[in-house]
Amino acid sequence: MNTINDSHDLHRPINDEHANVHACAHAGAADAKPYDDALSHWRQARLDTRVIWRRQLTLQDGISVLLAAWQMPHSMRWEWEAIDLRQDRHLCGGNCDSSLAAMRAADAWPALCGDEVAVLA
Repeated sequence: MNTINDSHDLHRPINDEHANVHACAHAGAADAKPYDDALSHWRQARLDTRVIWRRQLTLQDGISVLLAAWQMPHSMRWEWEAIDLRQDRHLCGGNCDSSLAAMRAADAWPALCGDEVAVLA
């Protein structure tokens, strides 16, 4: 039987993999615009020989987070990661079919984890 609580639990990420599935699904939503204003905050940078896309924001609880998206060498997939900058630790991440989907997935992550307000740093 599916109760209201059961249904709510299905939408709350329980781990990195679950959050990644939800973020990628949200990123691929049919009503998503190709060039959302939020994506304009992403900046291109270099890391070794790779080009990455990065964005920094601050969560409600004050945690400064770096969102990054990059294509793995010899792969068609794009990785994304959320990193706690103060403690240099992985918060969440995953992979998607395109750079745009990876950036959208990373952008969706704070809301999926219950942080409805993320402020650009």
